[in-house]
Amino acid sequence: VVLKTDSPIQPSAPVTAVATNLQSGQGVASDPTGNVFFAESAANKISELSTSGQLSTFKTNLTGLGGVKIDARGNVVAVESNPAQVVSISPLGVTTVLASKFNDIPFNAPNSLWIDPQGGIYVTDPGTSPSQPASVYYISPDRAVVSRVNTGLAQPTGITGSADGTMLYVSDAATSATQETAWRAPGHLSFFGSPFFHPSSTVAGASAFAPTGITSSFVSVIFFTFACPVASDRPAMV
Repeated sequence: VVLKTDSPIQPSAPVTAVATNLQSGQGVASDPTGNVFFAESAANKISELSTSGQLSTFKTNLTGLGGVKIDARGNVVAVESNPAQVVSISPLGVTTVLASKFNDIPFNAPNSLWIDPQGGIYVTDPGTSPSQPASVYYISPDRAVVSRVNTGLAQPTGITGSADGTMLYVSDAATSATQETAWRAPGHLSFFGSPFFHPSSTVAGASAFAPTGITSSFVSVIFFTFACPVASDRPAMV
């Protein structure tokens, strides 16, 4: 289900369902005009909800979809886990692979992404393999260079940055914690691993679960999503 609210985000703000019966809804993003794009992983597609409320299929044949963002040119940027790659889809539906390897070794299973003010892309890859550890990668604004930002997180999943572009936040599914990192320059971090948020001390009922998604508002309010196991009596939450 996709929900929206036309009011400031408050406990009493009305929420309306605008799309239901989604097939494993994943990343969601909106363009400058208000159109909303969201990944349906099980359906291998990205759907679009127009400002008039019309729901349509934007792009198909995308497998293992995760995070979705909109870049400054209006392209939909998404991560796939099979094949493991980051793609850009133009408003006309033309797909371009932005990155699929680091040091000529394929990514494992990219999960989420965040586009910085310079146009560079941070990507989390929580998968592991003998030749490629779980990592956070940075794709340069010109898309020419892929660098490894960090391998210190066991299972990096959600990722976002502050509105002013000076801080990076990455959730670690293995530890249920979110790390706060300062920039030295885009793609280069002055440190990594400073604890910012741990649900065990702040969110009732979420101590055993890691944030699966993370995003920030224009006023640097950080939002987290939690997906609890099917067998749990605790609901998924934001």
